[in-house]
Amino acid sequence: MNVDGSLKEYFEHALSSLMKNYETESSLSDAMRYALESGGKRIRPLLLLSILKALDSVSLDRGLRTAMALEFIHTYSLIHDDLPAMDDDAVRRGRASSHVKFGEALAILSGDALLTEAFGLIADDPKLPATVRLDLIADLSRASGAFGMVEGQALDIEGENRALTLNQLQDIHSRKTGALFLFAGRAAGMIANADSKVRENLEVFAQFFGLAFQIHNDLKNRLQIGQEDQARFQSDIEHHKATYPAILGLEAAVDELYQVLDSAQASLNQLKQSSQDPRSLDQISVWIDQLRIKL
Repeated sequence: MNVDGSLKEYFEHALSSLMKNYETESSLSDAMRYALESGGKRIRPLLLLSILKALDSVSLDRGLRTAMALEFIHTYSLIHDDLPAMDDDAVRRGRASSHVKFGEALAILSGDALLTEAFGLIADDPKLPATVRLDLIADLSRASGAFGMVEGQALDIEGENRALTLNQLQDIHSRKTGALFLFAGRAAGMIANADSKVRENLEVFAQFFGLAFQIHNDLKNRLQIGQEDQARFQSDIEHHKATYPAILGLEAAVDELYQVLDSAQASLNQLKQSSQDPRSLDQISVWIDQLRIKL
């Protein structure tokens, strides 16, 4: 997936500047920086910023620290996902995973640090009112904790070597993958102080987009599209993981992906009608099109 260059550059510059504040006596800051600067597409924070820009371009900089906090959470989850006790992946985005580069102990600690510092980024944000900061922290905690992403990861592990139903798989991925996408949409609505109708539409869109993102990843791994996908497909097989193509079959999984993407685009079109700058959402439409896999 390609991303909007200007907005991504804006985010990358801010993230690079922020990381200069994290200089520890140990190698911890090196491990944090290594994981954060591993070449990710930044879809989650850029989704937040794109929506915020569309709703209220003046508020864009008010969402920056929350967007970085979201990327901190996502990055920590990848570090821990790659560990031998989890998915046991030695490669992440074309280079050594954090635990291969720095050892398991420091990789775990760098993930712990990113998780913890994420909430501090929002708590100390001088550009947001205290009430908004509290709401964001509470929402991010739900999205990433015992009822969100971490629970999804736990259910995913417990689902190995079991025949899951489609509903069970959707529940797992609505937490493991979808929860942070949902937070991105909800956070943009909070920061822009959007009305209830817009916030409801944001939640619907984010839920569809997050689900589509996961189905796309399952299909991409199954079809071995990309540098790492052959290894990840092999890892899925070894761990007997449930995936959309495994449950539905390839053709039905592609059909499901298209239906979900169409629903995401329909919600996005509604959002454009109530946006100050609808063109800021065009990049999201591009992402939706890029998620369409053809057999």
